[in-house]
Amino acid sequence: MSDIVDVVIVGAGPAGMSAALAAHQAGYSLMVLEKSMPGGKLNSYQTLEGFPGYEHVSAQQFGLDLYDALTKKDIQTTYGDVQSIEKKGDLFFITTDVGSYQGRVVIMATGTKERPLTIPGAEALFGQGISYCAACDGGFFRDKDVAVIGSDLHAMEEAIFLANLCHHVHVLIPQPGVAPKNWLVKLNQLTNVTIIEGATPVRVLGQDQVTGLRYQTVVHGEQEILLDGIFPVLGWVPNFQPIGSFKNLLDQDGYGLANREGVSNIRGLYIIGDLQAKATRSVKNVIAQGQLVVKEIANVIKR
Repeated sequence: MSDIVDVVIVGAGPAGMSAALAAHQAGYSLMVLEKSMPGGKLNSYQTLEGFPGYEHVSAQQFGLDLYDALTKKDIQTTYGDVQSIEKKGDLFFITTDVGSYQGRVVIMATGTKERPLTIPGAEALFGQGISYCAACDGGFFRDKDVAVIGSDLHAMEEAIFLANLCHHVHVLIPQPGVAPKNWLVKLNQLTNVTIIEGATPVRVLGQDQVTGLRYQTVVHGEQEILLDGIFPVLGWVPNFQPIGSFKNLLDQDGYGLANREGVSNIRGLYIIGDLQAKATRSVKNVIAQGQLVVKEIANVIKR
């Protein structure tokens, strides 16, 4: 069991890293727990839009810059999968696959993860041609044929990114009318992109490696395409598991219930970023929330 720290932050996405910088500046002892790699969903996107003064911001570089700020301030980051969080008295006990930790407050910033493709063959071939991150794995499919499955803006961005690498990109859009029309125009202008609207994936083909995809449409029924890779972009689901045992803390979809500042119904437990149940999610908002939540800590940790 480690020493007790003031603040344990679970998740090193933009919300968690913003909170870590604010907590450090406020003079709290803290640690950051991260399951995989810093940056969170920033690692899945190409650019960030709408930052004042900037036309485009590289999402991955922005995540690296945030993490660089943490390392320069010697903020401790421990890599491990948080399995459970319990509150006993005034302390929180955090159990991970690499050790156990204690904190006076916990800031949950675990965000969301990609909604998995659940058709036959998808789970077995994950990592063998199925990837949920074009920015991470697109290079492995250079000059090959791939499919992107998704209906929203993020799916269209992934398709355009892959079109610059791959021989051909098939874009299967299960829900027509969701994607912005201007992005569909961009895709239609690319000679190595085929858009299939109203296509529902049925089965991933292949034994040890993806070889194709079977899908169906109302007009043409079931069809197959030969592929080397598949990139499902089906939305997000919350990473709520570590706090799943607390009562009345999650909504019916697994998102955390907290106010704008991240205050939940459990004293000392804060929920910020994309894990929080709310109508809108943006990098700008979650970074601001990471700053706001630290002001609330003073209500629990008296100096």
